[in-house]
Amino acid sequence: MRIKVLLFLLLLCLQTWLVQGRVFTVPSPRGLLLPRTTLTPPTVATAAAAAAASAFTNKQTFSPSSHSGSNAGSATATATASYRFRDKFSPKHLIIPLAGSLAASTAELLTYPLDVAKVNMQVSRGNKFNKSGQEIGILDLLSSIVVVNGFFGLWRGFPAALLRQICYQVLKVLLFEPLTTLLVLLSGADSPAVMHMLLGGGLAGTLGAFLTTPFDRVKVRSQILGTKAVGGGSGSTAEGLREIFQAMGHLDWPRIAGLYTGASANCQRAFLLNAAELTSYKVVKQALIRQNSSWLRVNKTMDNAYTHLVSALCSGFIASAVSAPIDRAKTLIITSPRNTYSGMLDCLSDIFINQGLVGLYRGFFATWLRLAPFTILFFLSFEYFKSLFHRIN
Repeated sequence: MRIKVLLFLLLLCLQTWLVQGRVFTVPSPRGLLLPRTTLTPPTVATAAAAAAASAFTNKQTFSPSSHSGSNAGSATATATASYRFRDKFSPKHLIIPLAGSLAASTAELLTYPLDVAKVNMQVSRGNKFNKSGQEIGILDLLSSIVVVNGFFGLWRGFPAALLRQICYQVLKVLLFEPLTTLLVLLSGADSPAVMHMLLGGGLAGTLGAFLTTPFDRVKVRSQILGTKAVGGGSGSTAEGLREIFQAMGHLDWPRIAGLYTGASANCQRAFLLNAAELTSYKVVKQALIRQNSSWLRVNKTMDNAYTHLVSALCSGFIASAVSAPIDRAKTLIITSPRNTYSGMLDCLSDIFINQGLVGLYRGFFATWLRLAPFTILFFLSFEYFKSLFHRIN
C-alpha cells in the first residue's frame, strides 16, 4: 500500500513540474519550457506595487530600511509571493492526472473481458479452452471462460491491470506534451511536426510501459486461465502482486530483474502503439476542427464529443494495425518459459517462418475489438473529466 501511495504522489509531483498547458494542445515551445521573466499581478498594480513585484521577480530582498513605503512594499511582496505560490501549485495541475486515472479506470473496467479473450487467442496453444490448438472464435472463447470459471472469470487479473493502466495512461498523457515540445526545441523548429509528435508519443509510452512492466506481466500470466503460471506458482493476481511488492519493498534486485522479463518487448510495442495512437488522435482531431464541418459542429464549436469520437475511432484502428504483430510477440515472450526467445526479432521471425504473415496477426480482430473501444472510452472519458474538473476549478 505504501508503494502505491508513494507512486501516486510521485506522479502528481511529476505532473506539477512538467505540465503547464492542456494535453494534446502543444503550445509555443519557448512558452512551455523557458522560465517567465515577467509577472502579471492578480490586480491592477500601482507604480509602487509594480516596482515591488519587479524586485521580487528578480529575487531582490525587501527590507524596511532599504525601501521607502516599507509597509506597502512588504505587503505587496507578500501578496506577490502568495500569488506566485498559488500559480505554481494550483489545483489545476491535478486535473490531468485525476482525469487520466478516472478515464483509464473506466475504459479498463468496461473492456477488460476483451483483453482476456485477446491474450488467450494470441497464445491458443492447446490450453484448456482450445485443446485442439485450432483457431477459436472470440464469442466461443468468452462463453467457455464463463462456463468454466463463472462470470467473474472474465475479470481475472483485473487488479493488476487496473494498477498498470492508471500508471501507464497517466504517465503517457503527462509526458506526451513536454517531450514533444522538447524535441521541437532540440530540432530548432518553430512548431511541432508529425515526426515530433510520433517520437514524443513513442517515448512517453515507452517510459510508461517500462515502469509498469511488472504489473503487465502479472496481468498477462493471470489471464491465461487454462494454465498455471510459467515457472511455478498458481498464477493468481494476489500472488503476483505480493511478489512485486515484496521485491520492491526489500530492494531485492535479482527478483526485481526477474519481474522485468519481457520489458524490451513491452517497450517496443508501447513505442509503436503510442506513437500511432497519440499522434493519430491529435492529427485527426486538429484536422476535423480546422475543417469545421457542419455535421460535427455543436453549439458553434468543433471541440465536442462527436469530434473526439471520430478521432478516437481512427486512432484505435491505426494503433491496432501497427501494434498487433508486436503485441502478439510480447504476449508469447511473457508467457513462454525463460530463454525461449532471444528477443523481439527472434520471436517475430519464428512466428513468420512457422505460421506466415497470418500468424503475425493472429488475434488481430480481438486486438482491434479490445483496443478500439478502449481508445474511444479513454479519450471520451478523459476529455469529459478534464472539462468537468476545469469547470469545478
